[in-house]
Amino acid sequence: MLLPNLRALNAVDPSLAKRLIAPVNGDHVVEGPDGPCLKLHREPIPLAVSAALPADLPEEVHIYGIGLGEQVIAALQAGHSVLAWDRDPLMLRLLLAGCDLREALESGRLSLLLGADLWGRSEFQSHIEHPVLSQVYTFERVRQGTPVLIVPDGLFVADLAQGLLERGFVPWPMLARTVSPEECQHTIDRTGAELVVSVGYIPGLPEVLAEQGLRHLIWEVDPALDVVSVASGPVHTTRVFTYRQAHVRAYQDAGFQVAFRPLCANPSNRRATALSLGEQAQYGGPVAFVGASMQETAQRYRRIAHALLSKAGRPPEELEHHLAQQAAHPQRFVLMNLVEDAALQVPDLDLRVLIGEIAAAEQRMDFLQALLPLGLKVWGDAGFAGLGPAYQGPAGHQHAVTRIYNAAQVHVDIGRIYQKDIVTMRVFDVLACGGFLVTQDSPQLRSLFTPGEHLLAVNTPQEMHDAVAWALAHPQQAQGIALAGQAHVLAHHTLSHRLDEMLAPATWETQCTPFSSAAPDALAQL
Repeated sequence: MLLPNLRALNAVDPSLAKRLIAPVNGDHVVEGPDGPCLKLHREPIPLAVSAALPADLPEEVHIYGIGLGEQVIAALQAGHSVLAWDRDPLMLRLLLAGCDLREALESGRLSLLLGADLWGRSEFQSHIEHPVLSQVYTFERVRQGTPVLIVPDGLFVADLAQGLLERGFVPWPMLARTVSPEECQHTIDRTGAELVVSVGYIPGLPEVLAEQGLRHLIWEVDPALDVVSVASGPVHTTRVFTYRQAHVRAYQDAGFQVAFRPLCANPSNRRATALSLGEQAQYGGPVAFVGASMQETAQRYRRIAHALLSKAGRPPEELEHHLAQQAAHPQRFVLMNLVEDAALQVPDLDLRVLIGEIAAAEQRMDFLQALLPLGLKVWGDAGFAGLGPAYQGPAGHQHAVTRIYNAAQVHVDIGRIYQKDIVTMRVFDVLACGGFLVTQDSPQLRSLFTPGEHLLAVNTPQEMHDAVAWALAHPQQAQGIALAGQAHVLAHHTLSHRLDEMLAPATWETQCTPFSSAAPDALAQL
């Protein structure tokens, strides 16, 4: 029914009909055993919901989040007129493909809103909310004020949006990785935003925004396979803040104004909090790790690496040779020159990151295996299942992670071997909660924290085992270190500190400068 319904929509709202036939990246919706699912943080969540309606609905029903359309159809069948909104054009397509809505569209009993159509509509009331999507579509609840467009990808986006709200801005999503350029333009035009924020580099976006004179803030906080391309046009309205010293030169060479900024904690979410006896029993333990196993990623990257080797006429054993080389040097990344091998170079793909992720997954498991005798508990994806009873399953919602950081006696941080020039967000988050932390040593860590005063720093699995054992045997000394680490993070390394730097007027008037001119060369540390 998609085409007949689109024809009916075109008769009453040709602009929306045209927007709905524009290209859409649908990777976030996958088919599950019981129908379409929304892929949220890699976990598929069924979109099907009950069609039951609340009692005493007004004549015109407003629906926040369409999904598969069960609630829209039920309201129409009950004789109501419906004004339904969704952020995602794919959801509107699923609705229009599901049943015959021509009469409702042509008569005006069904009106549809997409994305930024909702901006400024104070009369829209959420009489019915989609049980799944209303938990995802949180930005759109504030629809008036000074807008800042945010590309809503990544776990840290919610924290960033909260920080912007606290500064009087209204964060509004722009689905730059999902919808068509025309739909992104509609969002810009409708909201009148003058600043766009993305957590990570999106190829082509800086050039498009520069053409319109829109400021663009890129905050890079996580590894990505996207290689920064030399700008194809002016990018003078973009400012880049990267968590890696090693990336500063790459952005500079591509034509961007860039500065290094360490990661941080959001004390609104990561803070000391009192736990109930049940929470302490659920989340407590001698030693805890929360994170990704990277096992699935490592397997996928192995297949890619083998394919590249095969295409270059090289034996598959060469990958294991590279990994064995790395395993023999657990304290530094020794595969820096691998990308210089012309036969293995691939456009828009950093092979060092790809191989590095495989090595990092193996190293992470080596460190965790060494902690099993000390009562380790691990929260994360199913790749940790091989750790047996230590595996506690996924950490769940954001509040669960904070409770783990408050409950365990000792926390460990295990980063990626090719990122020895960063301090992970886990370090800042654990310390903000007042947790005692054992992490991997690096020059960058020592530029921000003092080992022995704020946390403990180690190099090998055996050293981590010994440091954790010491902390468990000396709880009072460990608590003193944890409190000092917490005070240091709250004084110097919060989300508020970073936003103050990034949004300062001087940031947009002059070229960005490095966080510390005395910082050692990042590549030399690896």
